[in-house]
Amino acid sequence: MKYQMRAIKNLIILLSLAVFFPAMCFASADLSVALGDVRFKPNNILAGQTVRIYVTIHNTGDTDTLGRVQIFDETAGIQISTDQPVSLIAGGADTIFADWIPLLGERRLRIKVTALSPDSNPKNDVVIQNVFADNDFDRDGIGDALDPDDDNDGVPDARDQFPKNAKEWQDTDSDGTGDNADTDDDNDGITDMDELKIGTSPYLKDTDGDKFIDSEDVFPLDAKEWLDTDKDGIGNNADPDDDNDNYCDQPPEISKVCKLNADNSGDRFPLDFKEWHDIDNDAIGDNVDKDNDNDSLNDVDEKVIGADPRNPDTDGDTYLDGLDAFNVVFFFW
Repeated sequence: MKYQMRAIKNLIILLSLAVFFPAMCFASADLSVALGDVRFKPNNILAGQTVRIYVTIHNTGDTDTLGRVQIFDETAGIQISTDQPVSLIAGGADTIFADWIPLLGERRLRIKVTALSPDSNPKNDVVIQNVFADNDFDRDGIGDALDPDDDNDGVPDARDQFPKNAKEWQDTDSDGTGDNADTDDDNDGITDMDELKIGTSPYLKDTDGDKFIDSEDVFPLDAKEWLDTDKDGIGNNADPDDDNDNYCDQPPEISKVCKLNADNSGDRFPLDFKEWHDIDNDAIGDNVDKDNDNDSLNDVDEKVIGADPRNPDTDGDTYLDGLDAFNVVFFFW
């Protein structure tokens, strides 16, 4: 009876402790990690450059515990560094770090914490962190995605035709060669050095805007002139005799330097100094045309028989000289 009373008394004491001090009877650890517990230094993650990953682990349980932290680069399929040990008192926290050299692009990191004693809530033991490892072309510490001047040449990428070439930024003629290396920036057939010497623009194919590129414009600085057929220094637009054959191009241009044809017409071939008239309008100049009046008799024969090589009907009887047996006698044909 004595021993039974003692057992009942001990049982009552245990039940009282369980009711009033439950933590003493059912104490456990709870290690956890969340997205806000993961930090990077530097924050700007760059491919090929060392990044230090800091992870803070919390013990929200009511007993001290030991544990380990693992960090994985799941994109690369590797574990970053070795397992990191942690020691946490109840309600405390501990921070570990690991150095990582990421590859270029999107990376998926998985951080896992494992308690060495029973963990009351294993659901908060893992966190996934997605990051982007950017390239840094000019090694200025700013990733290309955020860097306004990737090659650090002083010209913003938005205006730089060669954003990854610090020696080039403009390509005036769009030939794929930057202006600094290109000897003919506007691709007009004249080198930049020569253009500077003659006063034309190395950045404009047609400096004077007359629709003739500089290399084909005899007067590249005069918008009113571009050709000089006779090379007399006077542009064709102002020159009354473009081919310098002494025959004026147009009747209004008659002057002391040129004359008109016998019929008061201008030069029918203003760009050919060997021709100026075309009596029969066959587009063959009289000097080379063997039948100027197109009457089926060549000029030499007409002169022999006394017919006019410039008149298809010498005697005016309405029959062409070539069909008129009496081409110089009006009453016979």
